[in-house]
Amino acid sequence: MFCLVALSAWALFPLYWALALSIKRPLDFFNGTLIPFLSFPPTLDSWHDEIVYFVDEYGKLSLGRGLFNSALIGLGSAALALLLGTPAGYGLARLALPRRLRRAAVLAFLLPRFVLPVATAIPLYLLFRALHLLDTHLGLILVNSDLVLPFVVLLVRDAVAALPDELLEAAYLDGCSAASALWQVALPLLAPTLLAAGVLAFALTWNEFFLGYVLAAQNAQTMPMVVASLDTKDGIMLEYTGSHLVLAVLPPVVLLLTIQRVLARTLSFGSVRGGTGSGT
Repeated sequence: MFCLVALSAWALFPLYWALALSIKRPLDFFNGTLIPFLSFPPTLDSWHDEIVYFVDEYGKLSLGRGLFNSALIGLGSAALALLLGTPAGYGLARLALPRRLRRAAVLAFLLPRFVLPVATAIPLYLLFRALHLLDTHLGLILVNSDLVLPFVVLLVRDAVAALPDELLEAAYLDGCSAASALWQVALPLLAPTLLAAGVLAFALTWNEFFLGYVLAAQNAQTMPMVVASLDTKDGIMLEYTGSHLVLAVLPPVVLLLTIQRVLARTLSFGSVRGGTGSGT
């Protein structure tokens, strides 16, 4: 129990520090105080400015564009990854593929996670410039969907492998093709897995910074880039760092906490029941 409490405190302390910083006065930024009312008088001046300049087009305080861009890119990347990863994971679990071919397919899907983003930054920049995709939502959706696609494929593969074989065989006997069995039989049963995979893909996309920094500038600036923009040539804008961090962290945290039970059950697929897709 003590270890769980200690780990929870360790994980939640940065969020608490950001929240405490967001209600401090400038004179209290550097005194190391963390308990409002007892060690420093709280103020909502930073949050007031965040609301006033929420849709500011030019100032560093604007959060509206960053939140909108991150939400749009995250939802688009998750949707595209689910659209491509669901049939791929179903095929890996159900098709009678040779063992080597199955392993090669899994490695091919995992390849984007093995390559460091810094190694692909320049080629992607040149490619996107030629395709006129720099600083566009579509460009970042394509890149991020490729990064989260392996998680979707593997989660769907393990979930399909955990389905009863008799259920899908009965669908085939009733005249369903592989596509019909996926659409009419498997998808309703995979709804919790698809929800968990989509939220996980959204959270990973939301936190992506490096490729967004390379491929976007102003129009497609995401929330991590908005937070980083507080580090200016005149110093760090500490009066807005805390509130920016809180608003940047809350959406994926709330989503993950909302589906934590579904996510835990989804991630356990494949470890209880062996299946066609577990032989990789």
